[in-house]
Amino acid sequence: MIALGASLAAAPGVLAHANLASSEPASGARLDTAPTAVTMRFTEQPELSLSDAQVVSSDGTRVDNGNVRLGSQPDTLTIGVKISAHGTYTVAWHCISKVDGHATAGSFAFGVGTDPSAPKKNLPAGPPPNPTEMAGRFFFIIGTVLVFGGALVASFVVRAARRTLRLYVVTGAAVGIAGTVVLALAQHATTHASWSVLFKLALGKALLERVAALALAAIVVAIAARSWTFVLAAIFAIGAMLADLHAGHAAATYSWIGGPPLEIAVQAVHFASAAVWMGGLGALLIALRGAESDEKASAVLRYSRFAAVAIFVVAATGVYRAIGAIGSWHGLFHSGYGYLVIAKSALLGLLSLLAVRQRFFNLDKVRTTLAGLRRVGKAELAVGTAIIVATAMLLGLSPPPPVSASSAPLVADGTDLGRSTKAHLVVSPGQAGLNTFTLSLDTRIDPRTVSLRFDYASSGTIGPSELALHRRDGAWTAAAANMSIQGLWSITVVAQGSTDSAEVPLEVATHCETQTSSGGNNLTLYTQTLSGGSSDSMYIDPGRPGRNEIHFTFFDPKGNELPLLKAPEITAWRPNTSARALAVRRFSAGHFIASGRLGRGKWRFGADASPKGTSQTLRACFEQTI
Repeated sequence: MIALGASLAAAPGVLAHANLASSEPASGARLDTAPTAVTMRFTEQPELSLSDAQVVSSDGTRVDNGNVRLGSQPDTLTIGVKISAHGTYTVAWHCISKVDGHATAGSFAFGVGTDPSAPKKNLPAGPPPNPTEMAGRFFFIIGTVLVFGGALVASFVVRAARRTLRLYVVTGAAVGIAGTVVLALAQHATTHASWSVLFKLALGKALLERVAALALAAIVVAIAARSWTFVLAAIFAIGAMLADLHAGHAAATYSWIGGPPLEIAVQAVHFASAAVWMGGLGALLIALRGAESDEKASAVLRYSRFAAVAIFVVAATGVYRAIGAIGSWHGLFHSGYGYLVIAKSALLGLLSLLAVRQRFFNLDKVRTTLAGLRRVGKAELAVGTAIIVATAMLLGLSPPPPVSASSAPLVADGTDLGRSTKAHLVVSPGQAGLNTFTLSLDTRIDPRTVSLRFDYASSGTIGPSELALHRRDGAWTAAAANMSIQGLWSITVVAQGSTDSAEVPLEVATHCETQTSSGGNNLTLYTQTLSGGSSDSMYIDPGRPGRNEIHFTFFDPKGNELPLLKAPEITAWRPNTSARALAVRRFSAGHFIASGRLGRGKWRFGADASPKGTSQTLRACFEQTI
């Protein structure tokens, strides 16, 4: 039961929708020079022909060239801009996932020569749940479950009721096809694409594949109610499942062990096992109508062996998916998506209790009476139907984004030399650009004024700046873009009293906005979009305490390795320590390896690189806990 509950936490759709993961310029950033393009990275590959973006100035004038194209990576969109004046610029985007056709939309702002008007975040704003889409998914799932479960029961469990089960399988296929048609109508309305365009896309082709597979399943059993025709119907049902999964979130999922092929295989086994359990149970109850007999009792015993294996596989695949997909307990208990997962987990727990009652109370009585098995079986089907409803709803919702270091504010603590003043500084959201600084002081002096002095620790080319704080609700606070560049910053708290003062040195580093994926040997790969459309791929090997190698590989906008004039400066830093310059060696034109001994803790690795043919500096970074 615990395993079944865990399987629900990783229900299909955990990585749902093409959500905006990062952008260049970043949301809330202040730029000294105008960019020539805006690049957005999404959590799923966008369908270019159906996605769009606009960049407008504060007076509503469009400054983009209207040409949205794929960036250097398949999960990015880029649009050229021509900005000739300082001001705040807003990027409004609309994205259709190439994986499953879900729509998301949102906006963010950045400033050129000025601070954006508000510190907006890269949060996707998808449309509300589409009831038509959810209904289509429900009927497709339940129809496919009836076809696969009914075909297996007719092939291997019962023999006398095959003609009756032929109607069961054909009805299931019809329900699944009807659900696919409803789903097509919903996706046609969502994408705003013509039917001819829709069916040329991978999304539309998957719809046709679902219909074709279920139609073939119905045709073969309609021709003859034989064991081999039911086996063929089960194979076609698996084809419908795979078509659905290839057009779902498993096709874009990188888990803790493998990539999309493994995720599709695991979810296919999960889907098929649930179909054996629920679809097979429905077929069995139809076959058991009428008076008790030895043949019916034998059929129940044969099915119980299939069901036992199916329950175990559902649990095992669910646990695997839970380990790889659960993002945070906060997301589970603080979102509508999480509440639905909890409700579905409770339903699975109830279903497992009903299965236990069947196994230990009703199975031994089937040779004398089938009443108890029929009664509990109907209850199982009712609960199973509710679970499929919840599954269809989850597939249509966007889950809460995982809680990560990049979404948490920066925190720094320190004391002055005399240890008479303690400072606690919170920087939110902690990214390069506009931030809110909130300072708490524990000091013996009575400060009249409090300010922050900023020094960019990664380079001497940027002069210091100051920010005056204002007292509010017992703390000192202000919002500004003094941390305008990504990297490590030295911040000095200056508290000035009437007769004395105190200075508290602090260090913070802006968050690194990266995308992660699984690499070989259990390594985590980090990718980051850099200025000008360039990108960087990074990882640390082996990622354990002791000697490590940190890899940085730079790419141009076309995805080719970007040659560098010289080895980049690569530093390692963790809170409450000084940044360390690591020894760097060149591996290839754009691939460099830094070496060093690292202890336990959360580390931030940064690289400042100079590409050939330009004076521009590329700054890349990633964060990982050792």
